[in-house]
Amino acid sequence: MRIFRIIGILLLLILVAWIAVAFTLDRMAGPELLGIGSGFTAIGHVTGEQINEAMREGHASLLKEVDARNAWHRGAEIAGWISFALTAVITLIAGAQGQPIAGAEPTAEERAALIEKIQRGVIPESRRPRLVLLIGLFAAISSVLTATASRLEVQAQQHNARVGTIQKALEMTRARLTSANINEQEAQNALESLRETCIHPD
Repeated sequence: MRIFRIIGILLLLILVAWIAVAFTLDRMAGPELLGIGSGFTAIGHVTGEQINEAMREGHASLLKEVDARNAWHRGAEIAGWISFALTAVITLIAGAQGQPIAGAEPTAEERAALIEKIQRGVIPESRRPRLVLLIGLFAAISSVLTATASRLEVQAQQHNARVGTIQKALEMTRARLTSANINEQEAQNALESLRETCIHPD
């Protein structure tokens, strides 16, 4: 059993290193933005300060959505990696007991067969209940975390869609406000449309 402990420790260290590399490299690309600028001039009664303020508010809304997107995505990654680690532990226990696992994640039948083998196997009587409990607990937590990771990623993608919507609205507003033939009413409408998009991105 000592060799399996050594192998388990080595695999755990490799997994931790792998997760660290994944967290470092797997980043959702941020939006490419033009600077907000401060060179907007008054358009009729719409002052340059009003325009700048609306653009700053839009930019702040965009950054808020970016932060939310990144937080949900990171949560999904954490849940997914913990689920993977628990599955790896179950597979390692199975290998130590000579129980083959067909795929990357043990099926319910494979877990049941492993538990049955532990209960009937050569493992000391005092350790059997603990191993059975661990396998069942790890399997349950892994299943919950897999579903959780999926839901968190859905939330991340929703915020990512809002990032795109607000970014497009900012670019369109800038283009309209810097147009040579824009009038006061059009400028007012552009700012109201931007604010509405930031409040209700969808």
